[in-house]
Amino acid sequence: MVCAARWVVFVSGCAVCMIIVKRNKGNLWNFFSKQDPAIRQSLNGQIKQRWGQLYELEKEWGERALKYLILTNSGGAIATLSFLGASPSAINMRGAKTFLFLFVLGVFLVGVSTAKNISPHVRSVQGVEGRCR
Repeated sequence: MVCAARWVVFVSGCAVCMIIVKRNKGNLWNFFSKQDPAIRQSLNGQIKQRWGQLYELEKEWGERALKYLILTNSGGAIATLSFLGASPSAINMRGAKTFLFLFVLGVFLVGVSTAKNISPHVRSVQGVEGRCR
């Protein structure tokens, strides 16, 4: 979904740029430099708003994907543990232990990915707090 959202924003942005370039005989810079400062600020504000929307959309779908992955991997680990606990002969099965290891590894990797996604935000907040002192 995030990829589809990026594609829609990219295509719509390209279409607008192509129209602008075509009207200004191939020079996009002339279009912006000939505009009044108020219009340039308005266009810049619209561009920032679009990128902000895209960022929020990407962040939302990324969080949903991580929640889905943690749910499926932890559910698989619980199901495998139930299977191993219910059947005494299953404890010696190499496949069940392998699947349990992979599910636990999946939960661990989702945790690492979540921490990786959160750490830039924590650092940016700490940087802001440091500058405010």
